[in-house]
Amino acid sequence: MKAFLDRSLQTMLPYFENYKGETHHPMRYKHFPIWIAVGYGNVSDAEKNTFTILAEKNALNMRPVKYLAVTVRNSNELVKETGNILKTLEVGV
Repeated sequence: MKAFLDRSLQTMLPYFENYKGETHHPMRYKHFPIWIAVGYGNVSDAEKNTFTILAEKNALNMRPVKYLAVTVRNSNELVKETGNILKTLEVGV
């Protein structure tokens, strides 16, 4: 996730603005593409919650058109989440 965040810095300007009551960098472009964060592994509920919170905060900062954050423990859970992922990718939803 850190590599992704580091590489996404160029989508923001080096200034600050107030956005939804918090200080964030203004966006360089009109919108950030759809962002889907998938955490994978045998993690505790606390780790799952932390991942979701971090993904939501980063989505707030990047302001994608839509975003989804899910965590799965194995490939069977990933298959179950495929519907949510596809729905998020649908245009206009």
